[in-house]
Amino acid sequence: MKTITVLVVPVAGAIVTKEIENSLSAMQQLVGGLIERVTLSCRTRAISTLSTGEQKALRETRTTLLYVNEDGIGLGLPVNKRLSEAFGWPLLEQPLHGDGFLTAVSGPEWGPQSLTDDEIAAWSRMIFLLGDERLHEVKGGAA
Repeated sequence: MKTITVLVVPVAGAIVTKEIENSLSAMQQLVGGLIERVTLSCRTRAISTLSTGEQKALRETRTTLLYVNEDGIGLGLPVNKRLSEAFGWPLLEQPLHGDGFLTAVSGPEWGPQSLTDDEIAAWSRMIFLLGDERLHEVKGGAA
């Protein structure tokens, strides 16, 4: 089976990249149950290619997705502070529970795909900065 590279954001420990099977069961195993998908970003870019000697403009849309446990609250999973600060409160107005991971979709198939190295670097940095409790304590006025 084909594998994909995902960015894993555990409740505790380092944010890491991981190769997983591109299957529902592998995704469920990573979050410890049923998966819930949250769309984080969608970008479209024009691509110039040569087709039979002519320049042709194509459009590619690439979307970044976050997967978490669908029943994280009901199962009593701990709050994932990094994901909650980065995405839970701003997008969903609620905390996110348990481990989560990011992947992408694009093209005609729209199945989960590997994140690129640039996407991994950008999302890792953003999650680290937005999910850093010390940053929020300073912003809030507490030292």
